[in-house]
Amino acid sequence: MDDSPPVEKASDLWSLLSDWLRRRFGIVGVAVLAGFGIWWQWEHISKLPGIEPLVARITQKPLPAAVPGKFNIAIAHLEGDTNHETERLIRESLVEFKSVATLSFDRLIVANGADSEKDERDGHARARALLATSNADVLIWGTVLRQGGKTLPKIYWTTSNGATPPRAVGRYQTTEDLSLPTIFWQDLTNVLGMLVATSEAESGVQDGHYSVETLAPFIRRVRGLLGASNAEQWNAATRAKVLTFLGTALTTYGEQSGRNEPLLDAIAAHKEALTARPRDTAPLAWAASQNYLGVALVTLGQREASPARLNEGVDVFRQSLQERSRERVALNWAATQNNLGNALRFLGQRESDPSRLYDAVAAYRSALQERTRELVPLQWATTRNNLGVTLWLLGQRESGTTRLDEAIAALRDALQERTRDKVPLYWATTQNNLGNVLRTLGQRTSAPTLLYEALAAHQAALEERARDKLPLDWAATQNNLGLTLIALGQQESNRARLLDAVTAYREALQERTREKVPLEWALTQHNLANALMLLSQEQPDPAMLKESEGRYELALAVFRDAGSDYYAEFTEHNLQRMRQLIAQRPSSKRTGNIRLQPHKGSSLQDKTK
Repeated sequence: MDDSPPVEKASDLWSLLSDWLRRRFGIVGVAVLAGFGIWWQWEHISKLPGIEPLVARITQKPLPAAVPGKFNIAIAHLEGDTNHETERLIRESLVEFKSVATLSFDRLIVANGADSEKDERDGHARARALLATSNADVLIWGTVLRQGGKTLPKIYWTTSNGATPPRAVGRYQTTEDLSLPTIFWQDLTNVLGMLVATSEAESGVQDGHYSVETLAPFIRRVRGLLGASNAEQWNAATRAKVLTFLGTALTTYGEQSGRNEPLLDAIAAHKEALTARPRDTAPLAWAASQNYLGVALVTLGQREASPARLNEGVDVFRQSLQERSRERVALNWAATQNNLGNALRFLGQRESDPSRLYDAVAAYRSALQERTRELVPLQWATTRNNLGVTLWLLGQRESGTTRLDEAIAALRDALQERTRDKVPLYWATTQNNLGNVLRTLGQRTSAPTLLYEALAAHQAALEERARDKLPLDWAATQNNLGLTLIALGQQESNRARLLDAVTAYREALQERTREKVPLEWALTQHNLANALMLLSQEQPDPAMLKESEGRYELALAVFRDAGSDYYAEFTEHNLQRMRQLIAQRPSSKRTGNIRLQPHKGSSLQDKTK
């Protein structure tokens, strides 16, 4: 009887078989037999020490590429995750985040060694390398622990930019229905909030540059993220920050694109953020949201006929200043003073009473006490620009040239920092504003050289204010160019200049529609009516006179409906003068020298941050 154990018998049989295959088929036969043996015992062999990682590396799938236009969250295999149950639960739970693409990484990252801190650092380093390969934003990795028959995932969050999440690692006990706990979702949204901040910073958006094309995908991603989640899944402070990023992006988008809908959405976003930033527990965050809300209100309000949003903006800024005191946050206080000045200026332009304009000047001068050129040169230049515009508006209403000279000095100061290479859009804004002041001063002093300087300034502004990118800014400068051409045409008795002005106004009206910007539309209608009237002085034309009268009437109706008494006064004066001329002079005779009430309310576009 053979007492040898079965393994030895199998070993002897294997030796006999391999010897026979070697003699009969050579090395090929042995290789075939070896392959068959490995296949037969694969489950046991693949688990041997040192073999398992090698097998995983050989058989692992390539990393999937990130999905454009979404936040990409990758999930690696979790150590100790039987049949990938927890990994599958996380992946299926993330499906409801419509703006999030979930990627499966066929990789295992282990951080449980003798030196846990070093292993954790090494784990994050490997995770970031995988993220760089895929271009994903976040990688979830870790270990699944077992406690009393329950799973306890120990999850690490690694971001592509290396930022540290609020909680470096989370332990998540699944609920009775095997769903992930609330704390998991709050950690997730905290990480996503960090990604929103990073995306906003890295989206290529810079003050003073055209940003619509880079803002559009950012806005879509953030809207999708907020729309596909509910408030319970967020830490309230994080959600408020994300809403603030969205609101400021929408404000810039609406300002540059000339569309009003993004500005309405910006207002809604900032108001929602305020609900999560109560004044009593987070006074500075509340004040910041009030300031951002005011910027959106004023940006939209300057386009509307009603002064309601501008008045609301004034109230919001003043509330913000109750917490944003100069002693506490000097530069933030100065920023809100600057924004308050803008709101007061836009209101003051419409009113006969100049008190709002004086208040705006005071607000700008206050801001400049902290916004020094040495400390914050671009912010200093912005406020100098805004002060210059307001001094010009006051100078139009006062005799002499003192205010106008001060305005030119302020704007030239601003251009020392608002250079074309550094902030091209701000440079163009200040060029446009400088052209307006030079024109007014050139008219008052009968100095054609100043009018030519004004013409050059407007033409320079148009080099950056392209119609296809900044339609309302382009139209504003076309309007102001028309005003300068009128002034030159009158001083030079040059009909061609007047015809060029008519062309500029008609161009501006293609973007300055009554639906989008009723007051600016009415201002350009008034200016076009002036140009048509002046042309009839040289060559009487009944049709041209009738068109001029009609355009005055259209403008006057808008100004009266809006309660803009300042605009209404000079429009009514010119309309009545027009009607007298039509009644007194037959169309076959030349009209006398026409004295028009000068237009004093050129529309100005400016950043209010």
